[in-house]
Amino acid sequence: MNIARVGGYFGRVMAALVGRAPLPSNEQRFTDIGFTPVAGVSYGVASAVPLYMRKFGEHPWLKGCVRLVAEECAALKWHVWREMGDEPGPDGKVARKLARGHALAALWARPNSFQTGFNFRYLLQVYLEIAGECFVLINRGQSGSRPVELTIIPPHWVSAVPSATDPAFTVWRPDGGQISIPPEDVIWIQIPNPINPWGRGLGAVRSVDDEINGDDLASKWNEGFYRNGGKPGGILMIAGASPDRVQRIREEWNAQHQGVFNAFKTAFLGYEPGRDSKGGSEYHDLSKSHKDLDFIEGRKQYRDIILQAGFGIPPEKMGIVENSNRATAEESEKLFQTNVLRPRVYRLQDEWAAWLVPLFGENDVLLECEDPVQESKRWQAEHAVKLYQASLATKNEARISNNMPPVDGGDVYFEPKNADIVGPGDRTSDPDKERAMLRDTVEAACEAACRAVLGVTRAGMNGKAHGVEVVER
Repeated sequence: MNIARVGGYFGRVMAALVGRAPLPSNEQRFTDIGFTPVAGVSYGVASAVPLYMRKFGEHPWLKGCVRLVAEECAALKWHVWREMGDEPGPDGKVARKLARGHALAALWARPNSFQTGFNFRYLLQVYLEIAGECFVLINRGQSGSRPVELTIIPPHWVSAVPSATDPAFTVWRPDGGQISIPPEDVIWIQIPNPINPWGRGLGAVRSVDDEINGDDLASKWNEGFYRNGGKPGGILMIAGASPDRVQRIREEWNAQHQGVFNAFKTAFLGYEPGRDSKGGSEYHDLSKSHKDLDFIEGRKQYRDIILQAGFGIPPEKMGIVENSNRATAEESEKLFQTNVLRPRVYRLQDEWAAWLVPLFGENDVLLECEDPVQESKRWQAEHAVKLYQASLATKNEARISNNMPPVDGGDVYFEPKNADIVGPGDRTSDPDKERAMLRDTVEAACEAACRAVLGVTRAGMNGKAHGVEVVER
């Protein structure tokens, strides 16, 4: 970032934050938030958050989950809308149009001079997943009112948030010093911690901390197995070894056999042969194999807990297809969009509406993200056709529900044409003829409904061309 191009107070803050010196040891500086909010206490970041940041670059499943969620969220399209009037339309929504060329749209596409909109949203979501919070520094430019730049401050750099005794954000500088930033210049987005909703955020990583550490140790244990020749550990007892020699071996024991990288190394001990001993050297196997420890299943259990309990990600999204087929793969995509992406998008949408959009001073401007559930439009179209076909909605009601304008004469219910409905008292004696009549009736009803609602024939629609799929049963 070119600090010289950034002037005023924002420039001084960025000059203090951006530097070449390494970040001080946050594990020693930061304290946990405690259990109860106390007036005047400036709550610090959880001491484990810097460790989680490092784990993100080291643990494959943690990085895979966070990266997937962050990239999917960052790839969603956002739009700046301007409302047209105050009266809601037939669908209950106020008419609106895209606010092309608006300052907010330009800011969202390029939040600052060194990040694109995608990378800005990606980094923000990474911090929300790991730390449960994110801090966005606002640059208001020369006017001092509207934002012209947004810059993310890493949450593990923020040592304290505003309190009764210190109404400012305290941030560690790369040179080890501190800088205070007024709260009006920071947007603090957090996932509330139920223990202390007034304190620091709570990320998804904390709930699966034990599983991440356990899987990490299992990986290093497995590495130690192959590092030491893939042979089981044991103790080699040497007859006639002197006490001094045994003491020396005992002192060297921890250095040689402590830790996962020393797993499976053979230990050497002296002993006095007894009456039943044959003397010489004896080998005792003390280790268990991968099969004895059920090693693979244990790591799979860690993996599944991290994916599903920690982040709610279906296995298929991470390429795990051991128990999958095409139907489960398609359903997993919908579950991921509905249960993972949509709640995160809604949270951010509310945060920006509350803290960012009002800074532009226009009450009719909205910042909204597209619906992450890609199948929702097709479902709405199918649902509208079914409602119209069942005479539960008029033609215009079905069109409005799919964001289509009403048409003249559309306030009518569907009536099948050239189709004889077979009633209970009109059953024929020929089952095949009865089924044929029923099939012709259903096809005629579907054809009329598709033409009336979407203005196309069923054949021209071809199931998916207009986002509607007609299923014959």
